[in-house]
Amino acid sequence: MGVIQRQGIKESIVAYIGVLVGAISVLYVQPNFLEPAEIGLIKTIISAASILMPFILLGTTAISVKYFPYFEDKAQQNNGFLFFILTVPMLGTLFVSLLFFIFYPNILQYYSNKSSLITPYLLYVFPITVVMSYFTLLLVFCRSLLRIVIPSFFQNIVLKGGLIIVILLYAFQWLSLKQLVWSILGLYAFMLVGLIIYVYILGHLFLKPNFKKFTKPLLKEIGTYAFYVFLAGFAGILVLQIDVLMLSALKDDASVGIYTIALYIGTVIEIPRRSLNNISAPIVAAAWKDNNTAKIADLYQRTSILQFIVGLYLLACIWASIDDLFQLIPNGELYAVGKYVVLFIGLAKVVDMLTSINNEIIINSAYYRFNFYAMPLLAVLTILTNLLFIPKWGIVGAAVASLAALTIFNVAKLVFIYWKMNMQPFSIATLKVLIITILTFVSSLFLPLTENALLNIILRSIFISFVMISAVIISKVSPDFNDFLQKMIQKIKLK
Repeated sequence: MGVIQRQGIKESIVAYIGVLVGAISVLYVQPNFLEPAEIGLIKTIISAASILMPFILLGTTAISVKYFPYFEDKAQQNNGFLFFILTVPMLGTLFVSLLFFIFYPNILQYYSNKSSLITPYLLYVFPITVVMSYFTLLLVFCRSLLRIVIPSFFQNIVLKGGLIIVILLYAFQWLSLKQLVWSILGLYAFMLVGLIIYVYILGHLFLKPNFKKFTKPLLKEIGTYAFYVFLAGFAGILVLQIDVLMLSALKDDASVGIYTIALYIGTVIEIPRRSLNNISAPIVAAAWKDNNTAKIADLYQRTSILQFIVGLYLLACIWASIDDLFQLIPNGELYAVGKYVVLFIGLAKVVDMLTSINNEIIINSAYYRFNFYAMPLLAVLTILTNLLFIPKWGIVGAAVASLAALTIFNVAKLVFIYWKMNMQPFSIATLKVLIITILTFVSSLFLPLTENALLNIILRSIFISFVMISAVIISKVSPDFNDFLQKMIQKIKLK
């Protein structure tokens, strides 16, 4: 796991710096300087753009990961691969522009019934979608080059830091609300230009057309793969983003704003999963190319236990101090109603981490069509559960719907991989980690509380960290975890 560990660790460091910046943004700047409805407006626009992105990308992000190993040859300018994956979304952009403006009156009517703030800004979704799509495509292309740190810097630090700046400008009335929305587009455009420059520095900005390797059989194979991945990818993003759009329509922008704060706290848990999975995807693709199933199976188990340890540790730290955390947030009593949103979203992320790289294994295998059949069913399930739970439980209902849908889908992928490929990520170590976490969390509840919320958070976090990390090291449930800590200790000693 050499390259995975090195790039994963570096990217995780950048990602957690991004968490700090994001925490300042979401937990202090936004609730302090924006109304809940304004927070909801920003989140709804980004979620709507995310749902439209697959129609522009048309599967090119997955193509970049799966097929780049077949085209990679720097001496031959990667055989025109980058030109190809950048050209396809132009067709998608034309398609989305038609789709967007044909259905715009219906969308406007749908949101005007419940959400008065979002309706004047629906047209801004289209340009933001286009820029976000090309940024995402170059982000994934960098991952194919096994370079994820600088792209992560743009995604986790530049974007979140830039958002803080534009919100403060709006708070001090140097920007109007309309200009604030345009500034979000400007942030994505800036990051897109930054990635273009980075790919150039890496020596892979090859924009000259070259179709010699694009034979008819290969194009047919890529087209078929892209079609299945596109439909599955759209359903997947719909599952992740539909809760926000449905809350905006069924409730109001203020509910989305409160949900956004709680959602961010729960989502912090999955950052290690993103880091490891991002760098694992091209390695899994290369292993499938060489038919090295033993390597994939080993990677499957090792990433699962590593992510499970980190995911449960973060969930335990967050949930043990959740009441104190909301006390530190400006207007925390307003946002504290999202407390159980944090729990259910956190559990959903832990399930995702436990099931490890199951999506990367399937999508890069000969069985990639599985997602084509499974994802639409998951999307329907998510929409139905949101329709059922949101009117009943509000923002907590949206979180419960997400947990239920993601759990069912991950279980389906686990069963499928075991059935078709005879791989599964669990071991006795999985059970040991669960027991260690439960005992550590319960023990932390007996710690005496002070009147200072920040001090309570620090004390409980230190206790959980010491007890859980010590138990994980002693039990040797993850050799990779122990190896990482040993290397860190050696580096500290050398200094």
